[in-house]
Amino acid sequence: MSSGNLSEKLSSEFITGLKNILGNCKHSDVKALYEKYEGHLVVYEANYTSGGAFYAHGQGVSFNSAEVMRGSIIHKPYQTAFHEFGHNIDYVMGNGRPVSETWGNNALYDAIKQDFDSLKGDKTDIELIEFIKKEMDDNQWTIMDVASVSDILESMTGISYPLGVGHGRSYWDNRLPNKEFFAETLDGAASNEKSYQIIKKMFPRAVDIVHRIIGG
Repeated sequence: MSSGNLSEKLSSEFITGLKNILGNCKHSDVKALYEKYEGHLVVYEANYTSGGAFYAHGQGVSFNSAEVMRGSIIHKPYQTAFHEFGHNIDYVMGNGRPVSETWGNNALYDAIKQDFDSLKGDKTDIELIEFIKKEMDDNQWTIMDVASVSDILESMTGISYPLGVGHGRSYWDNRLPNKEFFAETLDGAASNEKSYQIIKKMFPRAVDIVHRIIGG
């Protein structure tokens, strides 16, 4: 794995902002994780202008750093960075394979499935989404609050953009939700506590597994 290059690719303003956000993180294990693996974080493109952000194993993270600093309707400032660096850490911890899929004989997927089944109960997928939309309205949750949960629900139901956000159902063809769940739990814990709490509310076993994977 290549050594980290944050100081070469990112402005001092960006790095300071990132560290300030992490300094306010309420989860000591998540804070320690990002600090521990800082030297392994690799940015491939810091001024990516083709839309979105992503991590490519063997290459690094690509995003538009100015947009990441500002945040968006679905992400708080720097949340996208914590998300993509979460993917980066996932592969570093797994020595080139995502630890989110290999740890405990795929224990994270088992937990996601158990949590989803408990959440769904005897509802159909569509009924579940409508139920959560009502909960969203009742609690005045914003798109920013539920974006991560929406993504995981999309994976588990096959319904595109169930709460207004997602990758699109075809993204999940032959793809487990583990890597996204891992990164979304970490980015919420690091920089969007409301998002983290909603994920934990709906997928408590799976969030616990993420904390166990990172040593919390």
